[in-house]
Amino acid sequence: MARNNMMLLPILTKQRLQEQEHPVSNSITANETPPKAQQAFQPQVPPHHRHLRLKATPLPPSITASTSAEDPALDRGGWVQRLTNYVYEDRHERRYNVLTINEELEYHLNCSGQDPVEEHRLTYQKPGNAGTVPYRVVVFERGQLLNLGDGGWINLDLKGNWSVLGEGAWNFKPCCEE
Repeated sequence: MARNNMMLLPILTKQRLQEQEHPVSNSITANETPPKAQQAFQPQVPPHHRHLRLKATPLPPSITASTSAEDPALDRGGWVQRLTNYVYEDRHERRYNVLTINEELEYHLNCSGQDPVEEHRLTYQKPGNAGTVPYRVVVFERGQLLNLGDGGWINLDLKGNWSVLGEGAWNFKPCCEE
């Protein structure tokens, strides 16, 4: 029996030394949040989105600028396509569907009950300070789009795995599906 107690002594001594170096306190001051409460406030990322950052970073000004030194003749349709291409090709490496759409249009986007992977709201500055046009860039896995407005390239652009359902209607599947 004495031998078993002797074996526990080094373990208990080591544990006490660690407690002295790093004291454990069960009391929480008014400015501290309990560890379990901290975990509850951590954003949860679905398993298929684990490669994404938790917070979307802004798109680079070189992409969002309505005019640029590299391409002073960039028109609105070119700007819309540049946004869509950047988000689809460079930012998400063709993993998700991307829609860039004029917010002044009447449209309905259903992301099949899922939150978008990423979303941005931007404005296009018309030449000569003639006003602005609001746009929305949405990155999502699957869904349907019904556009009741003008469908020209200055108003919307799509990239990903989509098929036309009818006039102004598209169906989007995950980009890895055939």
